[in-house]
Amino acid sequence: MNVGIEAFQDGFWIIGNGGNFSGLSSASVAGNPEADFLVGITGLAIHDQTFNGPVSGRRCSIFRPFFEDDWRVKPSLTHNLGLAWDMTTPITEAHGRMANYVPATWKLLIANQNGVSASAGVNMDWPAVEPRIGAAWKVMGSEKTVLRAGYALYHDSAWSQGAQGLWQNPPFLGESDAFTGASCAFATSYCATVLGQSPSGISLSSGFQPITSPPTAATFTGSFYTQPADFKLGRVQQFNVNVERQLVGNLVLTAGYAGSRGTHILVAGNNLNTGSPSACGSGSYMIGCLPGGAPYNRPMARSTPFLCLAMWARRTMPRFS
Repeated sequence: MNVGIEAFQDGFWIIGNGGNFSGLSSASVAGNPEADFLVGITGLAIHDQTFNGPVSGRRCSIFRPFFEDDWRVKPSLTHNLGLAWDMTTPITEAHGRMANYVPATWKLLIANQNGVSASAGVNMDWPAVEPRIGAAWKVMGSEKTVLRAGYALYHDSAWSQGAQGLWQNPPFLGESDAFTGASCAFATSYCATVLGQSPSGISLSSGFQPITSPPTAATFTGSFYTQPADFKLGRVQQFNVNVERQLVGNLVLTAGYAGSRGTHILVAGNNLNTGSPSACGSGSYMIGCLPGGAPYNRPMARSTPFLCLAMWARRTMPRFS
C-alpha cells in the first residue's frame, strides 16, 4: 500500500474564533469570520513538511493456516470444529521511513537504526489463534426441530493501514503549529485596542514557519504517533444460536440469537474506550471534553445481541452431513 502522508503541505489558517480551538483558550472573539479575516484576527496556522519523500510504502504479510472438520457424533448430532492461526506481520515501510514514539522515555525508535527492527520496535502478535465451534442437533431425535449454535473468533490489523501512523513521526515529518491564544494578531486590532487582549503578532502576511531540517523528538511541535511494542491485533468474537421448527407442510419457523463483541479495536492508535479527563465538567477545563466542558461516556464495550424471527416455506428440512 503506497499512500501520501503529507497532510497540510500547503498549510492552512483558522480565522477568528479559532483561538478557542480544542479548548486552548477560554477567550474568543465574537463576530463575522470574513470581518475577522480583513482585520487580521487569526486563530491558528499549521504547516507540514515531509522528508525523504511524501509517499510511504507500507508492507505487511498475513499467513493464515487453518483446519476444519465436520464430525457426525450420532445421527441426530453433528459438530463443526476448526482452528485458524492469524500470523500478521507488523507494518514496515519500503525505505524504513517509520519511527515509534515511546511516551515513557520521550524517545523515538527509528526503524533500522541503532538496533531497532524494521517495524520500529513493534513485535508480532503470535498467539492470534481463531477457534471455530459449531453444532447442529435434532432435538430429542425429532425430524421437525433443529437446534444450531456457533462461535468464532476473528482478528483485524486495520488501524495501521489508515491515513495516520508511525510514518508521520519525526524525523520523517515536521509540523509547525502557530496558535494565537485569544485570536488577537495585531496591537492595532479591535481585539487589542478595545477588548484588551494580548496580540500574538501572528498574521496572514507572516506566512508559514519554514521547516528546513528534519525535527527530533525534542524539537517536534506536531502530534506524535505511538504503537505499543506488544501490540495486539483487534479481536471480534461472533456467536449465535437458533432453533428451527417445521410447522405444517413446507412452513418453517426460525428464531435466533446472534451477538458480537470487539476488543482491542483501535483507530489511529487511540483507545476508543477511554473516559473523559477528571476535570471535565468543572466549567473551565475543555481539552478532551465535549463542547462546553461536559464529560462524555465511554462507548459500550458489551456484546450487541439481536433477536431474529423468520418464517418461510421450504421444500425440505436441512440436511445433516
